[in-house]
Amino acid sequence: AIWVKKGGPAWSAVHGLDSAGYQAKVNAMTSQGYVITIVTATGPRNNPVFAAVFEKMAPTAWIARHGLVDGSAGTTGTLDSINQWAKNNNCILKSLAIYGTGANDRTYAGVWLPNPGQTKWQAHAMGDANGYHGYFGAYTQVPMRPALVESNDGGQYAALFTDDAIGSWVARHGLTSAEYQSAFDTFVGQQNMRPISVQGGGTGSGIRYSAIFASQEDPMARQWNQTNTAGANYAGVHAVMKSFMQLRGVRAGVLAVRKNGTLKLSSGYTWAEPGYAVTQPDSLFRLASVSKAFACAAIHRLVVDQGFNLDTKVFHLLGINKVAVAGQTKDSRIDDITVRQCVQHTGGWDRGMSGFDPVFAGRLIADKMGVARATKWDVAKYMYGEPLQAAPGAANVYSNFGYVLLGLVVEKVTGQSFYNYLSQKVLTPLGINNAVYVGATLKSGRRSNEVTYDHSTVGSSAWTPSSDALVPAVYGNFLIEAMDTGGGLIASAPAISTFTNNYAVWGLGGRAAGSARSGGMAGTASLAVSRGDGIDYCYIFNTSEFPGTGKTLDDFGKDLGNAIGAAGF
Repeated sequence: AIWVKKGGPAWSAVHGLDSAGYQAKVNAMTSQGYVITIVTATGPRNNPVFAAVFEKMAPTAWIARHGLVDGSAGTTGTLDSINQWAKNNNCILKSLAIYGTGANDRTYAGVWLPNPGQTKWQAHAMGDANGYHGYFGAYTQVPMRPALVESNDGGQYAALFTDDAIGSWVARHGLTSAEYQSAFDTFVGQQNMRPISVQGGGTGSGIRYSAIFASQEDPMARQWNQTNTAGANYAGVHAVMKSFMQLRGVRAGVLAVRKNGTLKLSSGYTWAEPGYAVTQPDSLFRLASVSKAFACAAIHRLVVDQGFNLDTKVFHLLGINKVAVAGQTKDSRIDDITVRQCVQHTGGWDRGMSGFDPVFAGRLIADKMGVARATKWDVAKYMYGEPLQAAPGAANVYSNFGYVLLGLVVEKVTGQSFYNYLSQKVLTPLGINNAVYVGATLKSGRRSNEVTYDHSTVGSSAWTPSSDALVPAVYGNFLIEAMDTGGGLIASAPAISTFTNNYAVWGLGGRAAGSARSGGMAGTASLAVSRGDGIDYCYIFNTSEFPGTGKTLDDFGKDLGNAIGAAGF
C-alpha cells in the first residue's frame, strides 16, 4: 500500500471481503454518497478477496465493476465494454485489479472516474511478463506512460497507459520482494521520487511486484500557445480553434485562410504540456485524404499538357495482367477499370462490404507477396487478384486504393516518381514545393518542421512485417510512403490554401468553388475548403482521437466555417 498525506474528502477503507461482502459494502457506501476510488483483488475467479478505498464525492459520471472478463467491447460483462462506456462518457480508468489463477480465468475489477483533462488512454490484458514488456515498448513510443500495472497469481498482466505527462518516471515489473525494496531505496531514497503505483501478484516465494516511481503523481497542466504569421486579430476564428482543441484534448493544429489568393490568416495552435514543441503556422502535418487533391491535380496536368485519355484502362496501362498470389482468382471485370473511374470512386471496390482496405494492409500484403515490405506496386499487383464488389462505373464508393492507382498511372506515363512530377508541374509553379512532400512511416523519418502525431493504439508493424514487435499505430501500422496519393502526403496549411486557390479540392480542373475534401486516419484530421466567396481555407490536427464529450469534429467544422464567414476577410 501507498499512504500519502494530503487534503481531501472523507474516506473509508475495507479489506478481506469476498464478492458478496464487497458488493454489500459498495451498496452501503454509495448510498451514503461515497465513491470507490481504489479497488484491488486476488485469488481465483470463483473465490476472490477484495480490498477497496471509498471517498465521499459526487462525480458527474462514474462506474465500478468486478467480475469482468476478456471479450469484445460489444459483449456485456467484459473489461472492454466498460472501457468503451467510460470513453463514451469522458471517464478514465482510475484503479484496476486483475485476478484469477492464470491466462484462462483472467478476471478484472476497476473504477472509472471523470477524465477532465481529456487524457487518451488504453487499458487491457497484456499477457505474461514478456507480453507486457512488448506493450510497454510500443506504448512508450507513442509516447504514453504506464499509470497502473497489475498482475494476477498466474503472472498475467493488465495495465493502463495514458498520454498525460508527470515529469520523470520509472516503471519496473516482475520484481521479487528484495528487488522491489532495492528499487524503492534507489528511486525514493536517492532520486527523490515516490511510488505512485505498487501492485503484487502470486503467492509465497512466487510473489512479483510491479511499481511505478515518479517525481509527481498529478499530471502537468496543459498550456495554450498561438503563433501567427497573418490574421492574429481575427479573434472569433481563433476562439473556435481554441475552444475545440481544449474541449477535446488536441495538442497541435493549424489553420490558413486565403481570400482571392491572398493569405489573410495563418496560425499554429498548441494545447500541450510544458516542453511540447510549439506548433508554427507553417508546420508540416500528414494530410490523410486531402492528399488525393494532389493526385487529381497531377492527372489534370497529364490531360491538359499531354492530352491523356481519362478512359484509359488502368491495369492495362500499368502492365499488370496476372494475379500475384497462388490461389487468387482474377475478377473478369477488373481490366475494365478506367482512370476516370478511379478519380470518381467508381472503380468497383467497397471496403465496407469486403472488410478490407489494402492501403492499411501492408503487413498482410507483404506476407502474401513474399516481400520484405510492401510497395504501392505490390499493393496494386495484389489487388489485381482480389474480387470487386461492384461492376466498374456502377457504384460510387470511396476508395483509397483507387487513388493509389492514380499515382502509379502518373509514374507510368511520365517515367518519373509521382512526387517529382507533382513538384515539377504543380508545386513549383505555385511556389509551394518546399511545403508539400511525401510523408514518412517512421517517427525518425519526420521532417524537421513536422509535428508528431497523437494516437493511443498500438499494433503489428507493416514496416517490418517479419517482426512480431508491437509499434505505435501512427508509426508503423500502415505505410505512409505506399499510400502517397491515397493519403500519404504532408504539407503546411498555407500551402494547401494556395493549392486549392488554383486546383480543384475535389475532382479535376481549376479551383472548384463550393467544394471541400476531408481527411482522417490515425494521427490526422484535416479539411480543405474552397468557398463560393473566394475564400480557401484549411485546418489540420495531429490526431483523429477526440476524448471528451460535447462538440464533435463535424460540429467544429460547421462552427469554423461560420466564424470564417463572419470574420470579414
